[in-house]
Amino acid sequence: NPARCPMTTTKLHVRNVDFLEALVFYGEETLYDPAAAERDDGSATLRPGIARILLECKDIGTAALVLSENESYDEATAKEKFASAVRKSDHVGIAGGDLVHIRCTDFECHDSDEFYNLKSAGLAPSPAFLLDALRSVSIEPRGFGGSSGFGRGQWVEPRRNPMQARTVVFVAGDWRRNSSQPSTVAERCAAARAAGTRVIYLSCDSVLNNEETMSLCDCVVNSYGNDDQGVHPISLDSISTPGDYWLNPPLPRDGEGNGVSVDELVDALRKKRETKGDESRGSTYIVDDAMSEDDIEAIL
Repeated sequence: NPARCPMTTTKLHVRNVDFLEALVFYGEETLYDPAAAERDDGSATLRPGIARILLECKDIGTAALVLSENESYDEATAKEKFASAVRKSDHVGIAGGDLVHIRCTDFECHDSDEFYNLKSAGLAPSPAFLLDALRSVSIEPRGFGGSSGFGRGQWVEPRRNPMQARTVVFVAGDWRRNSSQPSTVAERCAAARAAGTRVIYLSCDSVLNNEETMSLCDCVVNSYGNDDQGVHPISLDSISTPGDYWLNPPLPRDGEGNGVSVDELVDALRKKRETKGDESRGSTYIVDDAMSEDDIEAIL
């Protein structure tokens, strides 16, 4: 009986799977149904499958984050929009509390060396905003030993920030056709890739999906799998490591697959924005003729 099946696999042998510690929806496009977008009242409904995935996060303690780079929004507005969409979905189990962490461009980091705290200078393609958001939440790590956790022994790992290698970032095709702002989908993919997370691109029929953008991601899907399209639903088990889409944990890398130093990349993009202003936002660090050989060497 599917109604009696647990959210996630409960019977595992000795654990050899790195369960997902954080799931990031980078941009509102990943969260809200494009069919209901751009309404005059600013309301939105959740994409099919979102409620199920968030309930899975709640079930196993995975942090769920929503990152919005819409500078016309503040955190209070974004939270109200999400709460309204949840009420429409009739899934009260995902409402309230700290289940979903919403971070906007006005996100205030603690005064700590752990945070870049660059505000707009840390937005994609810089991974600073994404990494600051991950460092602002904490999770309780799952112990070694499968579902029973028998291998935890005398010591239990304390709460900590999610690891980038155990984080998956969803990025969607930009369906905000009436927006005057340029699309930053490719920049978000580049930022997540450089941060050392897995990246899943959610293609959108209403826009022309860019092959170069999709090549920055680990996989491309059409939906989360709850829209009667015959797509196997995405679950936290399927996107863990190893899972249905990859076998090994990721490392910070550029568009060519070369390893990058995250701190040096963040600093290089910060300096570039300070000297060139916001015009550098529209191009990624992956293909940038304006960068000198010294800049490229510093990043690599």
